[in-house]
Order: sequence, then C-alpha cells, then structure tokens
Amino acid sequence: MAKEITTPDPVALYATQAVRRVGSVVADMSEDIPTIRISGPMYSDMQGSSRDFMEAHDSLKSLGAKEARLEINSGGGSITEGIAIYDAIAASDIEFDCFIFGICASAATLPAMSCRSITIAKNARLMIHEARSGSYGTADDLEEVAAWLRRMNDTAIAAYVARTGRTEEDIRALAKEETWYHSGQDAVDAGFADRVLDVEAVAEVSEAELRAFDNAPEDLREAVVAADEGASDADTQDDTVSDDEGAGGDDTSASEVNADDDANGDAPEGEGSTAPDADANANENNGDPLIADMNADSGEESVVTARPAEPAQSQDAKGPSPWGQRIAEMNAGFGKF
Repeated sequence: MAKEITTPDPVALYATQAVRRVGSVVADMSEDIPTIRISGPMYSDMQGSSRDFMEAHDSLKSLGAKEARLEINSGGGSITEGIAIYDAIAASDIEFDCFIFGICASAATLPAMSCRSITIAKNARLMIHEARSGSYGTADDLEEVAAWLRRMNDTAIAAYVARTGRTEEDIRALAKEETWYHSGQDAVDAGFADRVLDVEAVAEVSEAELRAFDNAPEDLREAVVAADEGASDADTQDDTVSDDEGAGGDDTSASEVNADDDANGDAPEGEGSTAPDADANANENNGDPLIADMNADSGEESVVTARPAEPAQSQDAKGPSPWGQRIAEMNAGFGKF
C-alpha cells in the first residue's frame, strides 16, 4: 500500500494554481496487457491522485494480473502523490512497464522510476526539478516547510539515482536547474528511460501548468496554446447554427429570442444589459478579489486549499494588486514537483 505523506501542520499551504485542471487515473482491462493510465495533473483532492491509482491497481490485482502497463502523460502535480504512487508500484506484486507519451514532468516522473522498464515516445518531454511550495506563517513555520521540502527532494533524488545509476551530486545539480529532456532519445541518453518508441503524442499539460515551471520549453508552450485555441474554435463552430438551419423549420420569434437573452443577462448594450463589476465577482468568490480576477479569465474550476487569516487586500477590476500578484507567483508552485 502507498504510505501516507503529510504536509507540515502549523502552516497554511496554498494550492498550486488558482485554476486547476482535472487529471485522471484509469484502469483499462480491454488490452492484452492490463493498463493504468495517468493523464493530466496529479492532486490528492481530485481525480489523478494516488488513491485513484490504488483503486485501479486493486482492480488489476483482483483479476490476477501479474504484469501491467503504466502509461503516463502528465505535467505532474503534488510531490506527495508522486511519491505515494512510486512506493505503491515498488511494493506491488504486479510488474509494471512504463510508457511515456507527450510529457512526463515534475511529480509524474516518480511513478515511472519504480517500473521494471521505461519506454518513451520519440517526441515526449521529461523534466526533473526540486520540490517547491508556498506557505504563510511565522519564521518557525517557514523553516518547517523548508525542512519538509528538503526531505521530499531527498526522496526524489534517491529514486532518480537508483534508476539512472548517476551520482547523487549529478542528479541534485540537474534537479536544481530544472532540467528538461526535449526528446525521448535525450531521456534515454540521460538514463531516465530505456528505449524510444517511434510514435508521437500531444502533451497533456496546460499553459497555466507550464507557467509554473522556470524553464518550460517555448515551443511546447506555443504548441499547447495552439492546441487550446484549436479546441476553442472547434467548440465555437459546434455551437454555431448555420444560416440554412436558421432559415429552416425554426419558428422561434425574434421577441422570444430577445426575451431569453434578457433572462440570461445577454441583452445588447443599452437594452437592459448590465456588466458584472469587480465587487460582484468578489462576492461570488467568497470575497477574494484575487481569485475573482483569475476566474474572469477561465471557465475552469477554482480550487484553493488554504488562505491567510487576514482578509485579502482590495483590488480594482483591471487586475490583481501587487500583493495579489506576489502571492499568485509565490504559490504558483505549491506542491509542484
């Protein structure tokens, strides 16, 4: 079983990002070799956690599986989740062979390190770096978090050393610099994978996740942005009714459409529409204008694990205050590995 890893108690720890995508861990029994897939971000409070991995693992075990594939396409997440899955694989009676597609970065690298073999797609990116966190508290609280981060680093470094055969000093230097391997062959040459698979896959990572890293490749960021824009354009096209369809059997009157628009707050400017102001957004987000501002740019779910005891400072509708920006930057990496 995966061992439980807790964060320091006296400290108010923040979420990695105000806006967080949902990852997934699923078991696929339809293949000749049963497969567990980890895709997207890994966090304990949503899909993509070590708990989900253990449920998938137990499903395989109940079927008597002796061997399985672990497929990873993830930019990482919480280091404690990565370590827990690493330990679970190491202790399992099932022999796992890992296949990396798209991206395997940060905490997502740890489950791979405990597998029997690691195969990586030719265009996949692999990245290691030091654990990071954001915290709020006294000097003693911050020192406790620093000590905890060092323990997390030691655990990860030991896993990389055992896998690659490289020296501890070498691996620590690579992690400190946030080292990216820009192809499957680069990862193999560095000892983090065994062989290259002649396939290509799209990285399951968002631009927001990439911004949390120090040295994220610009070409990867551009590719992610382009893919997101393409998906957004496709959604817009799906939602658009063609002129032919509008001229057909739709007998909805213009007055009825306008009435629906008014009810949904979509009336044209000057005809009763009102734009929500910053105060209204703050009220909808529990009085936190920083989160209100972040939510204004994304339709994704907002998740915050803890906040300071003091109320957040006010800000105008144009953007977060300098304090808010600093907190956002500080917390961009909490739990990120």
